[in-house]
Amino acid sequence: MDVCHAPQYLPDLVLDIIFSNLELPDLFSCMLVCQNWYRVINDGRAEPWKLMCRRKIPKELLKSELLSQLHNHKAKLRALYHSWNPDDCSMHIVVKQNGFTLHRNPVAQSTDMARTKIGYNSGKHVWEITWTGPLGTVAMVGVSTKEAPVH
Repeated sequence: MDVCHAPQYLPDLVLDIIFSNLELPDLFSCMLVCQNWYRVINDGRAEPWKLMCRRKIPKELLKSELLSQLHNHKAKLRALYHSWNPDDCSMHIVVKQNGFTLHRNPVAQSTDMARTKIGYNSGKHVWEITWTGPLGTVAMVGVSTKEAPVH
């Protein structure tokens, strides 16, 4: 049997077991091997995504209202990797432990910002913002470059 064609003959269950032991960058690399591997890994309900969710996302957050709206484990991981970056925000912003909620300590004459963990340089992107509590004098949501000052 030709080695190049061997991957397509492995049953999905065997591939799931193998892929469940890989980290995200390795999964992405495996998706490029052949159409069959791409099909198995790209299924957002596949076992590797479920196990990675259990390893990367605390159980309380997985069951929270924030992530329960997402229909598969791959989408939940995508949300986590695109959440707020607690190390890339102004000193007046606190990113909550769940990574999806931030709190701004109101300071007069101040503009504050938080960036996500992953930047974007092409494509179309959508965000859902829920604003609770007082807005202060002026509330804004925007997009910035990575060079923009956070304060």
